[in-house]
Amino acid sequence: MDFKNLSRPQLIGLAAVGGVVLIFALIFLGIIPGLRTTDNDPTKISATLSVWGVGDKEDGLEAARSVFQKTYPNVGISYRKFDDYASYELALLDALAAGKGPDIFAIHNTALPKQLNKITVAPQALVSITALRSLFPQVVEQDFVSGDAVYALPFSIDTLALIYNPDLLDQGAVPVPATWEAFKAAVPQLVSREPSGSIRRAA
Repeated sequence: MDFKNLSRPQLIGLAAVGGVVLIFALIFLGIIPGLRTTDNDPTKISATLSVWGVGDKEDGLEAARSVFQKTYPNVGISYRKFDDYASYELALLDALAAGKGPDIFAIHNTALPKQLNKITVAPQALVSITALRSLFPQVVEQDFVSGDAVYALPFSIDTLALIYNPDLLDQGAVPVPATWEAFKAAVPQLVSREPSGSIRRAA
């Protein structure tokens, strides 16, 4: 797959990096090897986390990195960026097979079934299915939940928004469309035409 030829929704899908948030949660629980401490003092933990991503800009991780390092000031984050998804997936499989895989890695939003055996389940105490449903659109559950276990969270979500003029809807006695089908059906009702049939005001 040529990463540069992917559509924008596919790129957003690739940016859906559940691993970032989940691994940070696992770090707080001390589940990730090398980050455990016996006295619960995060400032005494010294390590480097490896993060792999494809197509992402490294500065997109800066906010998460900044927040994380306020709690873990001695834990560094090493980011490796891939531009091509095919080479990224191959390198990831090779690294995991050799026991040298990254601590945090991105997955495509459709890849959970294929990657399921490579990802640690998020602890229920930190990321429950109930919390996920209250915080994210349903598509996140469809992409990153198996059974009642949360495996990943989105790094970003590409959403569509419909901005409408309530006065025009009121004038046309048209209820606010709840679906795209209802929106398309409302368009002819909102068009204002001249006696000649030409459009005076579009919907």
